[in-house]
Amino acid sequence: MPVFEITSPDGKKYRVTAPDGATREQALARIKESVSATATDPPEGFGARMDREISAIPRQLGLAARYGIEGPARAVGIVSNPLAFIQSKMTGQPVMPAGDLGSFVADKLGLPSPETTTERVVGEGARMMTGIGGQAGVASRVAELASPVVKGAAGLLAQSPGTQLAGAAGGGLLGQYAAETGGGPVSQAGAALAGSFGASGAALLAGKLYSSAGALVNSLRGAKGGIEQIDKRLGAILKPNGINLSDLPNDIRNQLAKEIEKSAITGAKLDPAVIRRIADYGVVGANPTMGSVTLDPVRITAERNLAKFGANSGDPRLQQLARNQRANDIQLTESINTLGAGRASDKVSAGATMMDALRGKDIPRKAAVDAAYKAVRDSQGRYANIDVPAFSKMANDSLDENMLGSALPGQAKQLLNDVSSGKIPLNVNTMVQLDKRLSGIGNDAFRTGNSEGALAVRKVRDALNNAPVDAGAGQQAKVLYENARKLAAERFKSIDENPAMKAALDGADPDKFVQQYIIGSGKDASVRHTGSLARDLRNPVHVPKGNTLPVTQEVAAQLRQVPEALQSAKTQILLYLKNKALNGAADEVANFSPSAYNKALGAIGDQKLSLFFNKSDLSKIKAIGRVAAYEKFQPSGSAVNNSNTGAAFYKLLEKIGSSSIASRIPFGQSVLIDPARNWSAQHAAKDALNVYGSVALPRPSQTGSFPVAPLLMPGLLSTEQP
Repeated sequence: MPVFEITSPDGKKYRVTAPDGATREQALARIKESVSATATDPPEGFGARMDREISAIPRQLGLAARYGIEGPARAVGIVSNPLAFIQSKMTGQPVMPAGDLGSFVADKLGLPSPETTTERVVGEGARMMTGIGGQAGVASRVAELASPVVKGAAGLLAQSPGTQLAGAAGGGLLGQYAAETGGGPVSQAGAALAGSFGASGAALLAGKLYSSAGALVNSLRGAKGGIEQIDKRLGAILKPNGINLSDLPNDIRNQLAKEIEKSAITGAKLDPAVIRRIADYGVVGANPTMGSVTLDPVRITAERNLAKFGANSGDPRLQQLARNQRANDIQLTESINTLGAGRASDKVSAGATMMDALRGKDIPRKAAVDAAYKAVRDSQGRYANIDVPAFSKMANDSLDENMLGSALPGQAKQLLNDVSSGKIPLNVNTMVQLDKRLSGIGNDAFRTGNSEGALAVRKVRDALNNAPVDAGAGQQAKVLYENARKLAAERFKSIDENPAMKAALDGADPDKFVQQYIIGSGKDASVRHTGSLARDLRNPVHVPKGNTLPVTQEVAAQLRQVPEALQSAKTQILLYLKNKALNGAADEVANFSPSAYNKALGAIGDQKLSLFFNKSDLSKIKAIGRVAAYEKFQPSGSAVNNSNTGAAFYKLLEKIGSSSIASRIPFGQSVLIDPARNWSAQHAAKDALNVYGSVALPRPSQTGSFPVAPLLMPGLLSTEQP
């Protein structure tokens, strides 16, 4: 067939294929009617192309708006179209499907419709994306509020929205392309399925590659940090509980380090609370379970009920959890015993030890004061006399002001009268002896419960120590005397700042000493006063300046009791906490009460506890309370069978299965016993005690990565031919 090239009057060139034998004139006529003519237009200029693209923007926006209306309308139609069909059949009136309603609204708004093949293919993909995207948004809210069954279905659509959108776009594009190229409904559906699964798979693969790349980067970073970085991270996690890495047993520390290292490589997020609970168990020496470290009510329910089943069973494998619970209870007691409660003496001996230590600390101070007084000599080298009238007046005035004259014990009253009358000469030497006598009388009054008599003696002693030296003693004697009085004032001040010291010097009852001055809540056991007591028991003896006397053997022996007294105070605190937790029962038969233990712990308070215990011991004391709480915790939402009816039923079932009747029934024992036994043993061994499996937070479910778009294709995909 001849081909002619013809130039039109407007300068355009055309190629025309004409039938055999056709002339040039015939070909020129054919140019007007033949659809096979092709124009060889000159290429479009840049400016013209820009004008065309800009002018097309409103149309593209209009198309996008149309797809945004029609896509969700089609999604609604999945549910509403069958209802509309039923309604139309029942009423005889046509009901517009939701998908057609979306197109109707778009037409009324004057939105453009796709015209070319490309626009129709792209449009179908956009409708699918908007339809699936809207459903995913609604499903996310439904998944939060719905029942478990509905929640599972909604969650399938709500999870992994990126994968769902990719599947929707791929299915819509390929399905419409099949329609554009002549494919029928079956071909369209097949193409849509292939496109949806392919696009979803590609999106999922991209996500996996991204996660793998992130894991590789984390692995390289972890390799650079090494053990020091892992220990640093673990230490930071444990810090809120006051636990140091050195407090952890090596096996637990190493296992937790492995979990942290693994998370750095895989990118998994850790649960710091679970790590801290595992560490608490490690410090105490107990064995945790998944329920006790996660505090998950479902796990706790399963473990507690399983322990009851096991306790009622004759199978040792099933008894593991019940035995573990009891072993942990005993270990709580053993831990506090190891800290010192197991070495504690009775409260009388402990109180006496601390009081002796306090008196021993006062001996050098008193010796320094006595020596300073005895050094006060007059000009002739004799002990300087004390101003008796001044002493007598101060003593009687103080007794009268406090209305204690009648309360002064007879022996003290006689001594006061003898000094006032001159029967007993009063100088700096006899003053020391007199003060010692009055101190003994006051202690006796205190021990017998005569508090007013003890206070009256204290007033006389204060007057004695404040009495001035006689005017005839000379200036040098006055200076030495003022120095002695200053030392005495310092000693009395230190005694007044520590009620426990004063009680020890006054001869308090040792059996009440710990309760009144350490554990109690009264003013004598305030943080400030207990701090003074702890400081006196811990620090070296302070010997005031000017003490030239050698330390006697008696003093040296009492000073050696100071470390023992501090340890005695610590063990008495621990013994008090233990007795509260066990309610006074023997260790072997007691149940450790976390509420009683932690209540007693809180009543003493961290400030007072830190006066006696170092940080490591204090963290262990607190860990005992936390582990005890984990062990007995039964949260709301759990369904623990506290009545033990389920366990009793299992025991009955086991007895029947073990009976001679069951043995005569084919497979009777295996049917009645083995399923429960095997399941329980597996649960106990592989799940309940696998606590390190709960260190990492659970990853988001991957069920949403399944492309839902293909499942919705029949309702979403248009099957109309272009």
